[in-house]
Amino acid sequence: MDQLIFLDHAGRRIPRGAIDSAAGMLYWTRNGPPNGGAAPQALADDLSEAIGIAIGRETGRMFVTALQGDVVSMKPDGADRHTIVENAGRLTGICYHRLHE
Repeated sequence: MDQLIFLDHAGRRIPRGAIDSAAGMLYWTRNGPPNGGAAPQALADDLSEAIGIAIGRETGRMFVTALQGDVVSMKPDGADRHTIVENAGRLTGICYHRLHE
């Protein structure tokens, strides 16, 4: 999996997207509605300030952080969604790494 890094106006790195090259999919977080034109499919549109995203290809799950401190896990199509961490403080990104036993 490749990570996609965006820069904010101050030049700080913000992890806001992930590429699943095996599936040929690009996922990203977006605050607010689309700016017009053809809208991409929204997998979860009720996350408060979603900012970080990672893909666990081996698990078949995506992990999304929200700025208020939640971590949400879901399938890449948005189904089977679970909040796995709540109110953990300001979260601005996430990285997935599978530990081998």
